[in-house]
Amino acid sequence: MSSGFNFLTPEDFINEVELTARQKQWTYGQRIRAFGTTPCMRTQMIYEVEALKALKPGFSEKEEYEAYKSALIAQHRNQACTTDPLELFMEKKILSLEYLYLSMRQLSRAS
Repeated sequence: MSSGFNFLTPEDFINEVELTARQKQWTYGQRIRAFGTTPCMRTQMIYEVEALKALKPGFSEKEEYEAYKSALIAQHRNQACTTDPLELFMEKKILSLEYLYLSMRQLSRAS
């Protein structure tokens, strides 16, 4: 019996984004926003990429897009995408603190 859901691998999803991007001539920013439609994109991956951006000033949109692609694949490989609401909440809080720490560390280096 079909559930009606189509489960894509990260590679399938990336290929669909790439195909649509070529057809519609999307910028890297539009491609990044397309990743926001994945189920777990709004948690760990965003914090990982934001932490990378905090560590490297002048992070280009292309570099950010490549980082999201890598994070999407790594997250799938590690099965970090979870549906347990408590675990998602705790993961978000921990990553939020890590991001805050990295941002403050960069600010202290700048001064």
